[in-house]
Amino acid sequence: MKMKNKMRWLASIMSMMLLAMMMPLCLTSCGDDDDDNSGSSPMSDAEMLKKMKNELKGYYYVAIVDDAFNRNFNVDLTSPGKIKIAHQYTKAYCDEMEIDMNHIYNGVSGTLGIKFLSIDSKGYWRYQVFCDQYRIDRLNAVYNEKDGEMWLDYGTTTMTKCKEYNTTDLPFVSSIKQIIGQWEDGGPEHLDLTPVNGDYLWLSNVSFIESGGHYHSVAAGSSIHVIDVSMGAVTARDANKKFYYTIVPIGDNKIQFTINDQTPTVYNRMSNYVTIE
Repeated sequence: MKMKNKMRWLASIMSMMLLAMMMPLCLTSCGDDDDDNSGSSPMSDAEMLKKMKNELKGYYYVAIVDDAFNRNFNVDLTSPGKIKIAHQYTKAYCDEMEIDMNHIYNGVSGTLGIKFLSIDSKGYWRYQVFCDQYRIDRLNAVYNEKDGEMWLDYGTTTMTKCKEYNTTDLPFVSSIKQIIGQWEDGGPEHLDLTPVNGDYLWLSNVSFIESGGHYHSVAAGSSIHVIDVSMGAVTARDANKKFYYTIVPIGDNKIQFTINDQTPTVYNRMSNYVTIE
């Protein structure tokens, strides 16, 4: 009888030890079903880009914009794998720039790209849209995983499909294209001038430095609006009208950059495009 009790006791101990050994495995494998994957995309950027090309291709899109400079923001996805941005400006801005308010003016154009951004409060997956290396800041591809629907948002406005529209180049776009890029003056700080929202008349002005093989912005940067182009010289101002910029292209690989009436700085174009973190 004592031997039977001892065997039952040993069997009980062995069962408890086996259960203890299995618990971590169960927690690891079974817990996956309850993991919160809200910070990751349901599919890779490449897979989503392919879906976007299939779902949204072949159409023109427009968003009614309410700001001091733009009336309409336009996206052309009619060329496979490509994106073209265009803008229709306000009368006041057109009068200042001496351009026709009835025209839709070309912005950047190039290869379509996307990058996962976030999941919004409705559970929709949002992807930042790129044209070549340029991020179109307010333009997002939005995907509803539940019904598989995809669309474009510009800021808080859902873009709508529209008929084909005619576009034209800004009369001075060649001068602006000459100043867009990344520049260095031989010192530690570099300069990045990038179209904001694909708009050649709205540029991001960011200073950045290289550290350990990475490139970091050294200031929050500012958005500057082109207000005049004369004899190749581009004049711009910040939104608060505190700073005025004069940017003069010197050939294709140099610019002279002046803030207000300070001493101008000459920058050389960087040989390779770099990503600023």
